[in-house]
Amino acid sequence: MPSLVQISLVVTAVLSMAGSVAAHPAASQTRQVKASGNARALYFITNDQDNAVAAVEVGNDGLLNGKGSKTLTGGNGASGLDAKTKEKAAPDSLFSQSSLTVAGNHIFAVNAGSNSLSMLRIDKANPLNLTVIGKPLSLPGEFPNTVAASKKHRLVCVGMTGKKAGISCSNFSNRGLDKADDLREIKLDQSTPPLGPTNTVSHVFFSGDERFLHATIKGDPDKKTTGLFSSYEVQNDCGSNSTRVDFKDNNNGRNETKLEFEINDRNNTKVEEKDKSKEQKDKELKEKGQKDKEQKNKDQENKKYNKVQRHKNMNKNIKKDQKNKNNNTRNGILSKPPSLSRLGTSTSLLGTALLFGTTILPQTLDILSTDASFGAALLTGLDANPPKPTVKGKAVLDGQKATCWAAHSAATDTVFVSDVARNRLVELSLKEKDTALKVVGEIDMSATGELGFIDLRAWGDFIYVLSPGNGTGESGIVVVNAKTKKLAQQAGLKGSEPGGMLWGWLLLREWVGGLRVSMI
Repeated sequence: MPSLVQISLVVTAVLSMAGSVAAHPAASQTRQVKASGNARALYFITNDQDNAVAAVEVGNDGLLNGKGSKTLTGGNGASGLDAKTKEKAAPDSLFSQSSLTVAGNHIFAVNAGSNSLSMLRIDKANPLNLTVIGKPLSLPGEFPNTVAASKKHRLVCVGMTGKKAGISCSNFSNRGLDKADDLREIKLDQSTPPLGPTNTVSHVFFSGDERFLHATIKGDPDKKTTGLFSSYEVQNDCGSNSTRVDFKDNNNGRNETKLEFEINDRNNTKVEEKDKSKEQKDKELKEKGQKDKEQKNKDQENKKYNKVQRHKNMNKNIKKDQKNKNNNTRNGILSKPPSLSRLGTSTSLLGTALLFGTTILPQTLDILSTDASFGAALLTGLDANPPKPTVKGKAVLDGQKATCWAAHSAATDTVFVSDVARNRLVELSLKEKDTALKVVGEIDMSATGELGFIDLRAWGDFIYVLSPGNGTGESGIVVVNAKTKKLAQQAGLKGSEPGGMLWGWLLLREWVGGLRVSMI
């Protein structure tokens, strides 16, 4: 029988202090909780007026153990408006996937109501303890609702879907966020807050090899506009994604490389004269051997000299790196931090309308994207440069209302998708011979009493699904066994504020002996 636990994320005594730290509310944590020895944690945002990042611990058995924390971001949450009623959109108030993401030991969370991005540090010894780094970063657009971060490039990019819609990026380090770059505009003709869910930015995310930032954008069936897929290349100081190779000076100050090679031309073979005496041949061999020995000694000396020079250059460059961290000095070359191309490519994908959340498929650059108008689509062609996305297959889900989020399970090698207006999960297979995308089955979760589900994550045998509630009660997390298709646990988030606010993007991280292992 599935267990039902209440996870308290709010401590009244600490909450009463929120007003006294209004100058920098993000500096306070609502709860300090000691994590278990090998702790895993789920992270998501509250999107309340005083936005916060919530953390919930996952035990060794894969179930939630009742420990949690809540850390104010220093920014404000906000809700989009339902395009039909003009009321606050509930429960999907941001119209997006990935309102929070993790890179290394850092969390990045959007603040839709204050047009800013917050960066938090995860305690290596305890994933429930979070610390805000600096003040929230002001963004050049309005209503940020999705964020992606690359640990490889130390680059974080935010999608915004308000009146000033587009994408802006910032470099980050352990010290915090750099200034956000100029907005890459996306023409939506929206308002702030936006009217949705149609005609809004859905999801920004880095490709599997982190060479590109992708974005999915919803169309509008009433206006007969299709879903849009955009890609922007990550650039280094050369203006491209290629790796710069610098040939160092290994020739005593001469900037040249000496190449020696031997050519054996079959049509011009030199044949020794038959009448050469044995003494002459022996003399030539002896002289050749002496020359070879001298050349070998010379090569060894040069190799030794070059090794010393390389160490000198390495030490010199390390010192330059320390003085020029922001310029990423490498091998004597001053280079700017990686950035995102100002120009991208956009593709209207025929047969789609409301492209929403995505999941990258293992060992490929292919993507499964949900589409709230019919179900899900398999996108390929993303290994090209620039990417040329095409719809390889579609899964039309019977009875679906708003299929918007997706997660790949390694335990089953299938993808699970959720519907904000249906109390179920649908499992999809991508390994069928006769079709690119096939419905495996449906997991009925009506026994939970929930109305629908938003974001979800997979780890081990389990799927962790976020339930935002119906706007009148608390939110919760449902844990499902991916193999048995059975409900394993239902956890109510006691203290979550009612009102249909999105509880953000669900992330799962494991900490073993103080070291974090990615679980996405």
